Amino acid sequence: MEFTVLELVAVLVAIGFAIGVVYFVRLTKQVRKTAAELEQTLRRVAELTPAAQRLLANGGSELEELRRLTQQTSQVAGHVNAITGEASAATLQLLRGLEHNVLDRVSAVAAGARAGFAALRHGNGRDDYAYDTSHAAEDYYDTTAYEEERMEGRE
Repeated sequence: MEFTVLELVAVLVAIGFAIGVVYFVRLTKQVRKTAAELEQTLRRVAELTPAAQRLLANGGSELEELRRLTQQTSQVAGHVNAITGEASAATLQLLRGLEHNVLDRVSAVAAGARAGFAALRHGNGRDDYAYDTSHAAEDYYDTTAYEEERMEGRE
């Protein structure tokens, strides 16, 4: 059995053609499979696109609403800060006024109590209602001086 060169080339071409056909069939199957997956992916994207657009639109409106709410909250916080400052100043002024009045009243009560005790001490054996008013004035001024020194220590 002798093969001529032409027959040998024909056999080699036939084997090459068969191998090419096998690879072509495999390639065609892979292309079809990829095309089917691509088609399915495109359908999913087409289904999701309106939902994504709605989500973006809603997100944009929600973001704008959040900006407005943040701005309003900032304004409210500014008002609260201003009101708190005013209330603090008014409270401080009121406390200072009350403290001063209370100290004056405490001084007056202390002077009155001293004067009353002095009257009771000095009043034994004399007219029960007699009292030397010069001592009361001294007691008041002594108490006032004490309170003034005390107030200077606070400031």
